[in-house]
Amino acid sequence: DYGSLVRVTELFNEAAGKNTRQLESYKIQVACRVLEAFTEIARSYVTTETAQYIQSQPRSFRVAQELLHYLNREYASDITGELLEKEFGGNFDYMNRTFKKATGETIFRYLNRVRINHARALILNTSLKMSAIGSRVGFSDEYYFSRVFKKYTGKSPTEYAREGMNGRNASGG
Repeated sequence: DYGSLVRVTELFNEAAGKNTRQLESYKIQVACRVLEAFTEIARSYVTTETAQYIQSQPRSFRVAQELLHYLNREYASDITGELLEKEFGGNFDYMNRTFKKATGETIFRYLNRVRINHARALILNTSLKMSAIGSRVGFSDEYYFSRVFKKYTGKSPTEYAREGMNGRNASGG
């Protein structure tokens, strides 16, 4: 794209200028500018190729990708089938079928997995109460959070926290 071309040209001109002046450590500065230019070229190429690949995929694949991004970003929100229909302008059952075809999981199963992974990190890295952790990752009911957590990890949140603390104490942390 044009912006990348301008940036690469600027970087090469900067490198050439440093090479011409040959001030202290100019070789390192020239090498850094050339490396930055190559990085920009690679980034531009990957971005273009990814966009072309996504455009060549069926619309259902693109919707599944958009849903993945949305769920990973908005996992703590109150997400419902009706909300997803409004957000993505389609029928929830159809979106759920195409999402499952693309990912192997239903939308809400994936969402719960994302929420539980975030909850696990919060349990191990904060001193928040379990109700606060559940709420922070998108579960309004503490008991439902505990049930879902146990379903996905095999342990209650409290057991998980206890084991995490024991592991840290044993390793001296």
